[in-house]
Amino acid sequence: MNTYVKRGEGGLAVFLRKLCVLCGEILPWLLLRRRRRLRRPAYHAKTDILRRSRAIRLRIRRAIRAAANHFALAVACQHPSGHVELTSQRNRVGLCARHHGSSHMAQSEPIITREAFRFFRDLARNNRTEWMQANRERYQECVVQPLRRLCEELAPTVLRLDPRFETSGRTGANLSRINRDIRFAKDKTPYRAQMYVKFSAPFGGEGEAGQLYVGISTKTVTAGFRIYSGSKRKESALAQIADARVEAKPRWLSQQKKRLSRRYESYWYSVEKGEWTKHTGWPVAENWKKLQGWIVRRELSTAAATRGSFCKDLGGIFRDLHPLLRFTSLQD
Repeated sequence: MNTYVKRGEGGLAVFLRKLCVLCGEILPWLLLRRRRRLRRPAYHAKTDILRRSRAIRLRIRRAIRAAANHFALAVACQHPSGHVELTSQRNRVGLCARHHGSSHMAQSEPIITREAFRFFRDLARNNRTEWMQANRERYQECVVQPLRRLCEELAPTVLRLDPRFETSGRTGANLSRINRDIRFAKDKTPYRAQMYVKFSAPFGGEGEAGQLYVGISTKTVTAGFRIYSGSKRKESALAQIADARVEAKPRWLSQQKKRLSRRYESYWYSVEKGEWTKHTGWPVAENWKKLQGWIVRRELSTAAATRGSFCKDLGGIFRDLHPLLRFTSLQD
């Protein structure tokens, strides 16, 4: 704002005078161009007008920029919370907030910080109950609180997709548990070095249903859609909803592959000889009934998660993949 004040109170009048001079140069040039298009003789046109057209256009752009800056100064004097200035992006005029006597473009602050990834890396190296107890406050501050805030920020987006989504931010409903159930896991370490924010489809049965999710681990961030059969496939949304729909519309899977495969990774699981087997690529209708899990996701960098635009990026991913959740998990 100080840069505008230095221009003086008479700066706007000077600008208007310059603009009038420029108009006197522009009008003959426009007249010449019009007569050339109409193939008429160019009466009273100066011979050097076309040679100076580039310089004139440059002066016009500078004059417009000066007008925008003077407009910013005028509005800033009246605005209670900040001032307006010409931004660097496409020469737009935007409102800037006043902060400790200086101005900055209004940007959303990042929710996830590097401390979350650092915590997961430390946990992976020290996956013991004693270490976790000693770092419980750090876990709450760096991981749980930011993920709850992320859930709050994403809630309006997912509720626009379906108002029945659970968005309370509770552990279990929207936040995954960091404790590992070692009774059925091959990995016997007590904690997972990753956590998820998830929005589950409202399903009337007792089995599993599809989810839109974002996961944060030691080195990567993933976001997308996933659905699992759970311990009893017959009670899951895969069996009660998706099986009949895939049978009625076998081309639906190939249509989704065509729509999403360039931007998203897909893989699915089946059970073979009592073991879960991962298959890369998109499932086909012929193999659907033996499908036990399906994930469509995009992998993001840790830097992407620490940007202010992270929630907006996730909103775009959720909108892309919500049709998968609706088809496989939601009743009509």
